[in-house]
Amino acid sequence: MARQTTSDVPAVSIILPTYNRAYCIRRAIDSVLNQTFTDFELILIDDGSTDDTKAIVESYDDSRLVHVHNDDNQGQTKRLNDGLRLARADLIAFQDSDDGWLPAKLEKQVAGMRAQPPDVGLVYVDKWRFEPEREKFHWKSPTNMPDDGIIFDKALDEQVYNIGPQSVLIRRE
Repeated sequence: MARQTTSDVPAVSIILPTYNRAYCIRRAIDSVLNQTFTDFELILIDDGSTDDTKAIVESYDDSRLVHVHNDDNQGQTKRLNDGLRLARADLIAFQDSDDGWLPAKLEKQVAGMRAQPPDVGLVYVDKWRFEPEREKFHWKSPTNMPDDGIIFDKALDEQVYNIGPQSVLIRRE
């Protein structure tokens, strides 16, 4: 998995694994490329799609989009790890191939992260769920931090379970 490198390291690396999502991949890509914060790389890792996903991704002409197409299907976890190995930025975000971000998501998160001391490992935002012919559903981010500051250990607690991969911005370290 070779990667063309430049001396300009982006502020954020966004990792987007996909598999056979031709029917919805444009929404995910467009929602990232249309962010008000533009200093990022979008690493799209195709897990061996057999539909038109590859052609759709290759139709984009944006230097921030790095497309890695794999011929074999090895699963989302493997492809997320592949993306992390390619990521150059100090801040990491994740996008799913069937999701969309609001335009100012990264701008707000990067500002929020930069306002925190270096020992803060992640910031997160609310999530909305939209499905055809169903009501919108708002998952609110937790308003309180666990006493020990460790979210992972309490991931199943109702106060923090709404933090999802697409809603976080994480420090690489």
